[in-house]
Amino acid sequence: MHAPGKPNKPRFDLLKVIHEPMLFFQGTRDSLCKLDVFEPLLSTISPKPTLHIIEGGNHSFNLLKRIERTEQSVLDEIIQKSADWIKQKS
Repeated sequence: MHAPGKPNKPRFDLLKVIHEPMLFFQGTRDSLCKLDVFEPLLSTISPKPTLHIIEGGNHSFNLLKRIERTEQSVLDEIIQKSADWIKQKS
């Protein structure tokens, strides 16, 4: 949501004109979308978007090796959360 290294200049205006439910997946290590910038901006959107955080994930949801979790388990989590969200919104 912002250029690399420029979290104080978010590219967020487009999201404010979307008036449909939105689901976001965000890694805690995403250098292109810092959570401390993104979360407050989400609160300004209506309807309120859903944010699911991938602990330890970067922009591609890749994890540090010290986090004992497989890439497939992260993808499975994203798929399951997406399916649950779609069912909830249907």
